[in-house]
Formats: sequence, C-alpha cells, structure tokens
Amino acid sequence: MKKALIITGIVIGSTLLAILVYTAIWIFTAFSINGVVVDQYSNKPVGGVKVKVRSDEVKTDKNGKFRIAWMHKGDKITVEKEEYESRSQVVNRNMAKTQKIAIKMRPTTLTGVVTDAMSKEPLKDVTIEWKKGKTKSDEKGVYRISNLPESFKLKIEASDIYEVCEIEVEGTSQKNIEVCPVPAETSRRVHSFILYKQLDDAYNSLHPDMQSLVSRENYVKGVNEAFKESEDLGASLDGYETGDVKMLETWICDVNNKEYAGVAEIQETISMSAFGMKNTVHYLAHFIIEEGFWRWFMTPIKVVVINN
Repeated sequence: MKKALIITGIVIGSTLLAILVYTAIWIFTAFSINGVVVDQYSNKPVGGVKVKVRSDEVKTDKNGKFRIAWMHKGDKITVEKEEYESRSQVVNRNMAKTQKIAIKMRPTTLTGVVTDAMSKEPLKDVTIEWKKGKTKSDEKGVYRISNLPESFKLKIEASDIYEVCEIEVEGTSQKNIEVCPVPAETSRRVHSFILYKQLDDAYNSLHPDMQSLVSRENYVKGVNEAFKESEDLGASLDGYETGDVKMLETWICDVNNKEYAGVAEIQETISMSAFGMKNTVHYLAHFIIEEGFWRWFMTPIKVVVINN
C-alpha cells in the first residue's frame, strides 16, 4: 500500500512538473503583436476589422491598429470585414518580444460617379453591367457594385444620346466613369452653345488643334462680331437640324491641312431669315474624339443647297 502511494505521488508529481515546465515554456516563448490593417489599393487604414487568433478576437481601431498578446510561433491571424476579402496569415516569431505586422485587405466593392464627359454633370439611371449582374446610378450619378474579383470588365449604357462603352477595371475600389454623347448630340449642344452665346462652352468643345489656332478671347470676340453684323442686317437663325452621321476612316481638315482618323461627318442644316427671305443652308460638320468626347472643327461651310 505504501509502495502504491509512493508510485502515485511520483506520477502526480511528474505530471505537475510537466505542466509547470510546459507552462513556463509557453509563457517564455509567447510574444505580442502590434499590427495595422490597410486597404490593399489605397494603403489607407481600415477600421472595424475583426482580427482572430485561435478563440480570441479583437477589432482594429479607426487607425486600423490592433494588439494581440500571447502569440506563439505558427499561430494564424485571420482578418475579416464586410466588403473586403478575408485573409489569413501565419505568424513566425523573431527575437523581439513585441512584433509589428501589417496586413493588406483587398476591397471587393467598387464605387464611383457617372458623369457626362462633355458637361461633367452627374447622370442617373445609367446601367453598369458586369459578368454577374448589373446596377444603375442614382440621382447623384453614384453607383456601387459588390463581390467583385481583382480585375473585371464593365459595360456602361446610358440613354440613346450616349455612346455605349466597355472599360477594364483592375486594382481599385474607386472608379469614376465618363460617358460620351454621340456625335449628333454633341453637334446639337455646340449649336445651342453658339445660339445662346454660351461661347466659353462652345470654345471648350472645340478640338485642341483648332484652339491652338485661335485664342478663347479672339474666338469669343469674332463670334460676337458676327452676331452683331447679322443683327444689323436683320438676319436671324430660325432653326437647326442634324442629318445623317457618316464615319470616315480619314479626313483632311481644310483649316490646317492635317489628316485625321476616326472622324464623324454630319450633314447639318441651318434655316435663316434675312431681308424677308428664308434661306436653308446645308453643310458638313466634322467631329473627332479627344480627351473623352467628340470635339468639333471650325471648317469652312460648303453650301450645297440654298433655297430662297
């Protein structure tokens, strides 16, 4: 009996010793982590991220920072937040008792504003389509898409006065989109600018090569003088119409003798009154996409038909 008690005591003592040794080793080898979670695309700190290690969980503060004590070699840190891709990372100890770590999280949501490329005004009800669905921009032109991969393609479709376009998106969570008015709509706007003497807008829509030939000041002055001469003669503009649009592979501008590719040629008609007579002038206008939208050229009007 005495022998059995001795053996039992030895076993218990050995177990306690093992526990104490293990605990000492566990404490001695433990280290802490000071970490920060940042957005993979913007490198900005991400607050409110769940940081999990074993059964422990903390959240990052508004600066994306967190701290975890009692870490051990081989422990796995998992970070989770809505609209971000979850990520796990195994931690290996170095000689420091407190280690620093930075974790990047990839956002899975894309947001932005859809605007008119010419007026820069926000556009509502624009359809943004991707492989797994589609959405529409709101009253302020804002759109939002979730659960996206790292790279993808978007198809943008507004009303019929705008071009349909496709864009490639990669490595961003913010993408503003400009949609381009079709050539006929651009022509209508340019004539409206001139008719209502919004000459700065008309000049801004002029092709850069034309702007290099005439300054804004001289353009505005010249158009105003033309308006005054017409008024002195009793002439008035009664109407304007856009006809067929033809795409030209190449075109040579009469003003600078330069050749351009991808030109929209539009048959346009202006109705005028002067000296009690009505005149209809038919001519060709030309537009080229530059800096995101169709820009017009100051080309001499070639009269095709005049009806008195």
